[in-house]
Amino acid sequence: MDDKKLRELLPMAKKKDERATHELFRDLIYPVSGKSLASWKFDPGTHADLVQDAAINVLKGLPEFRGKTVGEIQSFVWIVGKRVAIDYIKKKGKKPEEIPLDELCMTSNNGVWLSHNGDDPSVPIETEDLIRKALNELERQRPDCLKTLTRIVTECESIRELAKKIGRTGGATRVHLHGCRKRFKAILKRLSG
Repeated sequence: MDDKKLRELLPMAKKKDERATHELFRDLIYPVSGKSLASWKFDPGTHADLVQDAAINVLKGLPEFRGKTVGEIQSFVWIVGKRVAIDYIKKKGKKPEEIPLDELCMTSNNGVWLSHNGDDPSVPIETEDLIRKALNELERQRPDCLKTLTRIVTECESIRELAKKIGRTGGATRVHLHGCRKRFKAILKRLSG
């Protein structure tokens, strides 16, 4: 993502435009959140939860964000990610093992070069492309599913909150969300061969 695209998306995302929020989340917020936590050895589940918490905090802070460049938002996301990790460490009272800088530099990208837009280097380019294709196909087939999945990741912390936003009961929301996840997984499986 370049500065021009960011300047285009940021005002819309601040006004809670789902498309702009989804694009910012996918291309900038999520990958940088993951990188900001890479210096500690968290178990995979905890790491995923912390990345999600950081991304949610960034999205909640977007209306007050005043930066205009990709570098400024990356710094903002990085700082939020570090704060989330530090808060988690303080709460648990036990610091996870830190990865030495030399090891981090040599192994963090698993042989994949950093891309120009800050994508997560631990995810191979082919996987990123596959996920993007699957999201595009999901949008063509079931735009409501893409909206639901985007909302649960970016805006809502619970099924109850999502149900209120989409005007359904909790049970109907669970069924809808399960169907959307199932459809997305089927698309991914088909595209991956």
